[in-house]
Amino acid sequence: MINSGFLADISPASINYYKLPLAAGLIIFYFYVSLEYLEINRFALLFLGLWIVPILLAVFLAVAFEFEDLSLYLAAISPLTLTVLSVQGMAVESLRSTEFELIINAYWIGCGFILFVTMILAYRLKDLKDRTREK
Repeated sequence: MINSGFLADISPASINYYKLPLAAGLIIFYFYVSLEYLEINRFALLFLGLWIVPILLAVFLAVAFEFEDLSLYLAAISPLTLTVLSVQGMAVESLRSTEFELIINAYWIGCGFILFVTMILAYRLKDLKDRTREK
């Protein structure tokens, strides 16, 4: 079968398939650790604070002050935005421009932030379980 159109240049070597499973695994682990440690009441506050508010704040910054770059980086700390950013790895290398570089940087900033928060919550969960076992 012959490829045609703008997808003709896609080869398995040029597609970054690892970004979507990496983001999905990180978000699932983040969700589990935060729900396990914070329980349902405090988890609702975390969900609103770190999943929804960054997106709303980024939209506000982009509209009111025209901070496009900063607003994307801010929105990237939300797992919802990170999922969308992880799909950018399926774009062909020849189609990437400075805007795609911004998306790639936002993806890694989001992954780093979510990994950092997950590590903090996992450490606190481990500490809590250790103290519970001692009693």
